[in-house]
Amino acid sequence: MKSLSLVFLCLALLLLAAASAQAFAVYNHVDQQVCAQQKVDVLVGSCDFIVPSDGDYNGEHGAGWTGRVVWFTSSYSCRGTDYFDIPDGGYARIHNDVVKIYKHDNTQVGDKNVDDCDCPNQDSGKKKP
Repeated sequence: MKSLSLVFLCLALLLLAAASAQAFAVYNHVDQQVCAQQKVDVLVGSCDFIVPSDGDYNGEHGAGWTGRVVWFTSSYSCRGTDYFDIPDGGYARIHNDVVKIYKHDNTQVGDKNVDDCDCPNQDSGKKKP
């Protein structure tokens, strides 16, 4: 009987731990799709995920946002940020000139400027003939 109680206690603790793992969210207020990249993605030129124009992206429960950049093309140039983090359960709002970062309780904890930058891909922002 004691072992059964111990099993139920362990299951309850696992459920509580899983419930406390919160996901991040990214809200795109730009009329272009936004590429989110980790450091390794920058090196290989791929996106970890894409946030649709005027859309959002929700990370999986327990997934964090650590050390990523965002960038998008705008009027034949690229715009991007330095690396930033989103707190567990927090979110970021991407605007044309700034990314605002919030905790899960809507307290703003920082921001990152969105500046002109080199395009990660030489063909980014160029019209195809």
